[in-house]
Amino acid sequence: MAGWSDLGNIWNTFKELDIRPIAEEAERPIILAFVGAEGVGKSTLVAALRHDKRARDKIITPTIEASLDAAKQLDKVDLIVLMVDATRGDFTAEANLCRAWREEERNVLIFYNKMDALQDANVISTSMASWCDARIAFGSAIDPDTLAA
Repeated sequence: MAGWSDLGNIWNTFKELDIRPIAEEAERPIILAFVGAEGVGKSTLVAALRHDKRARDKIITPTIEASLDAAKQLDKVDLIVLMVDATRGDFTAEANLCRAWREEERNVLIFYNKMDALQDANVISTSMASWCDARIAFGSAIDPDTLAA
């Protein structure tokens, strides 16, 4: 059974711990990468997220915007937002990237953009299986209500 003197030893051990690396990691900004084909709305979404009228404090998270070709070079990114144009039908290139990232155990969110311009939402259901268990969001980068959800 532990005695009072053992508590002193435990306290001395705690005092010797260096918690600076833990504190530095907790204070490190999250880095987001917005990846997608040209014209998918990456810049529009980033601008909309940075100008949320409801936010009191503007906290600008470091962001990277990358084309599909440059997406393989995303080191030290905490979350990859893979944007796809919902009005387009073929997401083969995006699905291949998603699969590779998930094999690397990267955090990936699929964002179907331009949902406001989509004529038939059932078109999207055929591509849902392509995303290898990544989280999926739907909306429009120009619609503030989409971003509030």
